Amino acid sequence: MAGGVGPVTRRMLTAVPFAAALAVGAGAAGRIYHGPVFALLVAGAAAGATGVGVALLRRPQWTVPLVSTTALIAYAAVVLQWLDPGPDTWTRAVRDGGPRLLTSLVPVEVRPATVLLPIVVVWVAGLVGAEVAVRAGRPAVALSAPVAVYAAALALAGPDGGVQPWRAVTFVALCAGLLAANASPAGAPLASRPGAANDGAPPTSRPGAANAGTPLASRLLAAAPSALAVVLAVVAVAVTVPHRPPDLRAAADPPTTDPLDGNPLARISGWTQDPDRPLFDVDLPLFDVDPPAPARLTLAALGDFDGVTWRIGAAHRPAGRWLPEPPAGGTRVHTRFTVRGLGGRLAPAVAAPVQVRGIAVAYDPDSGSLLSEDALAPGTTYTVTSVVPRPDREAATAGVPGGPEVSRYLEAGDPLPGDLAALARTVAGGEVNPYRKAQTLERFLADHYTYDLGAPGGHAYPNLRFFLLGAQRGTSEQFAAAYAVLGRLMGLPTRVVVGFTGAPGRGTVRGTVRGADALAWPEVLFAGVGWVPFDPMPEPGAEARPLGAYRPGPAPSTASPSTVAPPPVPSTSPPLPVAAPGGSGSGRWPTEAVVAVAAVLALLGAGATAVAARWRLSRRRLLHGDPSDRVTGAWLELLDALRLAGHPAPAGLTVTEVARWAADRADGLPPLDDLADAANRAGFGSAPLTDRDAVVARDQARAYVDARRRTAPAWRRVSWRLHPGPLWWSRAMHGSPPPRARRAGLPLPAGRSAGLRRPHRS
Repeated sequence: MAGGVGPVTRRMLTAVPFAAALAVGAGAAGRIYHGPVFALLVAGAAAGATGVGVALLRRPQWTVPLVSTTALIAYAAVVLQWLDPGPDTWTRAVRDGGPRLLTSLVPVEVRPATVLLPIVVVWVAGLVGAEVAVRAGRPAVALSAPVAVYAAALALAGPDGGVQPWRAVTFVALCAGLLAANASPAGAPLASRPGAANDGAPPTSRPGAANAGTPLASRLLAAAPSALAVVLAVVAVAVTVPHRPPDLRAAADPPTTDPLDGNPLARISGWTQDPDRPLFDVDLPLFDVDPPAPARLTLAALGDFDGVTWRIGAAHRPAGRWLPEPPAGGTRVHTRFTVRGLGGRLAPAVAAPVQVRGIAVAYDPDSGSLLSEDALAPGTTYTVTSVVPRPDREAATAGVPGGPEVSRYLEAGDPLPGDLAALARTVAGGEVNPYRKAQTLERFLADHYTYDLGAPGGHAYPNLRFFLLGAQRGTSEQFAAAYAVLGRLMGLPTRVVVGFTGAPGRGTVRGTVRGADALAWPEVLFAGVGWVPFDPMPEPGAEARPLGAYRPGPAPSTASPSTVAPPPVPSTSPPLPVAAPGGSGSGRWPTEAVVAVAAVLALLGAGATAVAARWRLSRRRLLHGDPSDRVTGAWLELLDALRLAGHPAPAGLTVTEVARWAADRADGLPPLDDLADAANRAGFGSAPLTDRDAVVARDQARAYVDARRRTAPAWRRVSWRLHPGPLWWSRAMHGSPPPRARRAGLPLPAGRSAGLRRPHRS
């Protein structure tokens, strides 16, 4: 038929947009994966599951799960072996698949454990959705599968990966296209809609038969209002909602470190006591760095101090080969490490690492430290690509940041020794510029203290008091810890970094790093610049100056050390902007207002869509089709009115009994005798129906519906036209489809509609 589509084309117009929408929705999680491989894999799963369902459409329904499951296993096996060939790939993927999705660092590497669960979810959604959309002829219901997958993908991605408006628009367009391709135009008879069936109907009323001759333009026009409403709602929400999506990874427990790696600062004294002990071999070509200089190798950054111990306090998360790129950029260097006697799981690297090969690691972006999944045994070799940051000249004029995220770098522990607080005040003097304050502290330690490899270790407050006010000799452990503590007492956010250094003057750092190369240094956080290292170590052979005026007097006896707090230190950071009276000051709507407006728009849109769809449904039932179709539509209008009034027709009644039961629900209701007689004739074909019969049935149905609505309670009258129930309530005439329909796999009707049961004959 010219202008129409055949059954094969109709299936393709259903299956292709469905599979594409499923692939686009699942691909939303691909923005947290490295590269496009994840999006291609889930697209393959969507296409495979939908294709299996379409290919088995004329086979018994029980064969679909068996064949589809077999295809899923084959597809997953090929993918997993391609990603990581090995005998235990399946075991590790199944065991680690769920936890690894929430604990992996962004960007997530495409590995068996990070793709198996998404592939299974997409495949199952495709299998169920294809059956509902193509076999059962319910595309609107089937769209719940890609919508659910899209929502899950967005939840998994969270705030990472940026915004993708094109994906939302594409998803909505595909869903609208699927609905448009399966929509019945105003002139199509009711029985021609997918899913309708009755054993007394002519062949053209079987599921999909009438749609085969429906012009595609009419279908697009029929679905246009709903599609436009969905697009406007999505665009309105996307434009107005300003809040940051929640991050599911924040609720997942990351891997923990053992005591050996929790406080690597305590290991420095052991390494320096055995200066010739080989720790690892390193091959770092420094001519790639501008300017050429020996690079420090970072082991860990320690930001938490409780007065006794410096700890990493990091949340290491499993990472692939690729790590987040630093925002500031820099020069790339490639470093090769071979472990000898290092021990533990912390892996040294040049800051900031962006790629790791050779070992599986967990990474903490805040501290920049790498944690191997397994202990670093002797002979372990790995390569790290790092981006060495360029020196930032703006640190000299930058302030220090504030806020809850920085507060941990200002905690000085408890109890706070009063004499150390007094020493910090004396060193700071009247300086207010944070960078000059950090330089002053650096010069103070370098001028008044001596570096001594034989000094006792320790970095708790008793050890630091002995170092600062007593012996004035210590290792890099005491120099770095003392700088970090005094810096915090002066209002500087600080941390201690543990690592290693190469011998100065070499063109490259190649060879063995030994215990004598272990080093700790402090870093200060500046706003807009990041962490800036400082070197409080004295020059070799320099003689320490006496403290003199820097030495504080005895701590006041009237206050305990725990109550002595550092004085407020002025900051050059700009003050926070103050909102003008009556305004939010942020340029955006408050979240509560946005949610309220979105909820109102959603309710209005849903109500308008329901009213329009109900109006179209009634017109199609009462005004289009042959007399039998219109009589059937009038009877369905009556049954819907009974349900909307809160009195659905009891099961088991004949048509005549339902008509009498409905007329007795209230006084003054119009009769339904002619409608019941015509419905019986339409259902059983006892006598042909004329246009006059259809008009009389329509008028009686309309009169009854109007009268029934007037007698209903006020709240039911308000919700009568807004209720979406009639759009999906059962509309099957009666009984089961003919045997040929069962053999073809056509859908069974939802059940016997009340009042359309064949009368019992004795």
